[in-house]
Amino acid sequence: MANWYASYHNRFTYAPTGSFVPFELGYSGSDPITIAAPSGVTPLTKRVHNITKGAGWDYWSINAAITAASNGDTIVAEPYIYYESVDIGSKQITLRGSDPNDPAIVAQTIIDPENSGSGVTIGNSNTLLDGFTIVNGYAAGVYCSAGASPTIAHCVIKNSYWGIYCGSSTAPLIKTAPPPRAIPTAYTATVQERSKSSTT
Repeated sequence: MANWYASYHNRFTYAPTGSFVPFELGYSGSDPITIAAPSGVTPLTKRVHNITKGAGWDYWSINAAITAASNGDTIVAEPYIYYESVDIGSKQITLRGSDPNDPAIVAQTIIDPENSGSGVTIGNSNTLLDGFTIVNGYAAGVYCSAGASPTIAHCVIKNSYWGIYCGSSTAPLIKTAPPPRAIPTAYTATVQERSKSSTT
């Protein structure tokens, strides 16, 4: 008997109304059969790109791109709503939107963990987070783990319990219009009160 399988290219919960996540259906030893989008429905495309590795290194989610990244890589996310709690961890990378200098693009490049965790967690001091709107962080918009001092630039953080939460021995650089400023080393430091917005 043939062993049928389905290879899903994304969680269906990421698909907005009127869109379609393509997947493959086949059986062992055969060429997969691609299930196309129904007529009148726009298929989703991979919107996250590792531009250091180049063509073909494209992903459905930011976390998938981070998992596959190497230290020193640059990951670029197109304007979209990314429903995920992003965990950069110890990866020393640049994670940025497609145009951090354009406020309209920043406003459309959204990380939304849906109140299930922090928007972005960073665990090292050699990461640049640049050009995102981060919303609905249950703990924080950006959580800097103990000892992590990343650079955060051109980000809008709102509707999160804390804007930027810093663990012990952290001093992230918050880049704004000149001059940039660093958060002093402290056990905790925040750049946002609850329910208020902060632009970095």
